[in-house]
Amino acid sequence: MPRRIIKNQRVIDDNYEIITTQALDSTAPQANHLIPLPIWNTLIKDKQRPPIPAGLWLDSHEAPEDISGNPNQALIIAINFPVFTDGRGYSLARLLRQQYHFTGELRAIGDIHRDQLYYLSRCGFDSFVLADPAQSESAIESLKDFSVAYQYAGDSPATVIR
Repeated sequence: MPRRIIKNQRVIDDNYEIITTQALDSTAPQANHLIPLPIWNTLIKDKQRPPIPAGLWLDSHEAPEDISGNPNQALIIAINFPVFTDGRGYSLARLLRQQYHFTGELRAIGDIHRDQLYYLSRCGFDSFVLADPAQSESAIESLKDFSVAYQYAGDSPATVIR
């Protein structure tokens, strides 16, 4: 059964599967696979393989500069938040959007809660997998928790001061 995610301010079925082993050696990556960075880099460097029609999965300790090739080769980049208090994923999202000009879907996965959605979206995330998927419908409202921002972010240059 597909899990439910928030994407574009709607709850939808998600068919992406996180691949965590070297199982891709025997099969080609599929468009619904999220591939961990070490496997992604191996596949990108393998000139015998066709381009990867899949998504990339980054853990919070990994950096965009560690990605082989152009990040825009990924259909989606999912950033893992192993615990609620790990804020490194926010910085990764900003770097991917602003410095690496990633234009695809940016997804927050892991220990994601309703309270984070507004801030995650300001950093460039456009889809979210909540730790408790049963809260997905009610969590959509948290994307509108604040009507003004005091600081510039990836989602809008307009701030209260401007």
